[in-house]
Amino acid sequence: MMFRFADCELYPERRLLIRAGEPQAMEPQVFDLLCYLAENGDEVVSKEQIIAAVWHGRPISDSAVTSRIKAARRAIGDDGKSQRLIRTLNKIGYQFRGPVTRITEKQAASESLHAETRFFTDRHGSRIAYSVSGDGPTVICPAWWVSSVAEDLRNSVYRDFFLRLGRGVTLVRYDRPGTGMSDRTYGAQSLEGETALLEDLVKELGEDRFSLFAMSAGGPTAIAYAARYPDQVDRICFYGSYINGTELSSAEVQSAFLATIRAHWGLGSRAIADLFLPDADRETLLEFARQQRSAAEADAAADLLELTYRVDVRSLLSDVQAPALVLHRRGDRCIPVEQARELAAGLAGAKLQIFDGTAHIPWIDGEKLASVANAFVSD
Repeated sequence: MMFRFADCELYPERRLLIRAGEPQAMEPQVFDLLCYLAENGDEVVSKEQIIAAVWHGRPISDSAVTSRIKAARRAIGDDGKSQRLIRTLNKIGYQFRGPVTRITEKQAASESLHAETRFFTDRHGSRIAYSVSGDGPTVICPAWWVSSVAEDLRNSVYRDFFLRLGRGVTLVRYDRPGTGMSDRTYGAQSLEGETALLEDLVKELGEDRFSLFAMSAGGPTAIAYAARYPDQVDRICFYGSYINGTELSSAEVQSAFLATIRAHWGLGSRAIADLFLPDADRETLLEFARQQRSAAEADAAADLLELTYRVDVRSLLSDVQAPALVLHRRGDRCIPVEQARELAAGLAGAKLQIFDGTAHIPWIDGEKLASVANAFVSD
């Protein structure tokens, strides 16, 4: 058995903790304490229970337990102030706040073996990275703003979301030119270009029929493709998407975001993180901002965001024949929920499901969302 939480993987039998891809050195008692907390999930455990499990009942001072708790926090990137993962309840005990995913090492190895990064050359000569995982009916995820098919999987919350989404299907993700593992050179951005890129990927895969999971900026691409090739698209699940980028915010706000990203990508990535994850803690925001900067240079990120703002696919909705499910979070500040309602209303027979929450990123608190999407695309 192994445990996944935050950016960590904990292997009790191998006595190994990996954080952000790097093994962490830990004293034996600290490791045993961390395993005990992870095994108990979000249950509160007392100091006496910890002493019984880790020290086998031997008399131990409060300071000894406290020092091991501090060391465990350091090893997993937590701290006593935020207590993001290990919470202290005064005079009661401790609680591991996770969430923790339990998985056998055999399952983990199988998932790794089935996740493969590949490359193809598009019609413009750019080398495009894409990832294929799982087995079953094919589900393609049209590329969103900026991504990295390999680097993104180092985030355990991201990985768990797409593992849940991909149960029983063959899941395909890809990086746009200028992002991730694809060539960082790119030409003018347009909806036509995004649709052509998806066409090239489908040709590479040799697929005749498939479904789409279209999140955020991938939504307009899914609409354009499904309208052009109705016989190829089985069904479409949208999340946090839109049909008219000019309505996402005022022209002044859009210009300010674009200018900030181009002038200072560090500040721009943090501003985007605040917009995408308004209720996240500082560490989550900083990590998300870092991932965006790693996935694309400033000009590419700004150009792709500018494309998001100018795309309008309202005229194509009536040509989409595939059954559609539209998922959205009620408090999404990046793409207002009104866009989801308009999208669902414009697609014949589409179903709309609104979730509570403010995160634009689906993998934050996304267990239920991923299960709902999986049930739809795998049906």
